[in-house]
Amino acid sequence: MLNFILRNENESEQSEEHIMFVNPGEIDWCQFNHGRLLKAEEGLEYLIRTSEVEIRLLHFRYPEPYSVILTDTEKKVIGRSDYFMTPGLCLMADSEGFLVGFKSGDEKYKSSFNSDRLIKLSVFKKGIVKGDLKTLLPVGLNLTLSRGIKDISREKIKIRLDEVNEKQIWDYQFINEQKTAGKGEIHIAGSTDLMYYHIVELYFKKVKFSNLISYFHHPYFELAEGTKSEMIKGFFGVEDDSNVFIIHADKGAFNERQYYIVAKRLFIEWMERKSV
Repeated sequence: MLNFILRNENESEQSEEHIMFVNPGEIDWCQFNHGRLLKAEEGLEYLIRTSEVEIRLLHFRYPEPYSVILTDTEKKVIGRSDYFMTPGLCLMADSEGFLVGFKSGDEKYKSSFNSDRLIKLSVFKKGIVKGDLKTLLPVGLNLTLSRGIKDISREKIKIRLDEVNEKQIWDYQFINEQKTAGKGEIHIAGSTDLMYYHIVELYFKKVKFSNLISYFHHPYFELAEGTKSEMIKGFFGVEDDSNVFIIHADKGAFNERQYYIVAKRLFIEWMERKSV
């Protein structure tokens, strides 16, 4: 077994809650459910069990969303372009949740489940853990954090931004400013009451330019295209294939103002509306 302990600031947040079953030959999606706002050093722990294997999945959001898979013999960071596989089991994760199921067509899979008793895969949520990649993994294990995370396509970005706009969330502010300073990142939280909860968080990565203010309200988020995008990038001296995000603050009002973020990537994460 791996020789380290996950230490939690609040032991009451560590329990074992059964989330779902997955039958052989099936695949299912499990959304990351924080229950409350997570701090930069906090993550979620899940257990995935069959009769033959137990896998621990640790999900963190900072410095960018990533998950770590831990078994008796393997340790791996996974993202959108990676998957983890054991005989009869496959698993992949992104910033919103993970996909888990039994891999059909595998000989070991067939023999494992060739019995009268139906064996299911079980998923359990353990709760919030405290730490980060360096403190949680065994010494000497070198993992590249971003290797499994791909850029979201422009079409996907537009769809995700449309979802944010449709919610008509009116207050937004910068978060994690101490952690993101000098790293080319902007993290923004949106809510109808920022003092008590966040509804959505937007993470802009590899930022080349921004004139966005730290607090704004009633925005409309736009992904610039074509000539408009090239013109804005040219105006701010950006010559690569970064995306141009236009934030229309006070959209439709007499004092509407446009701000710009020129960045390579954007992650959007929806939060549970619970008091902090």
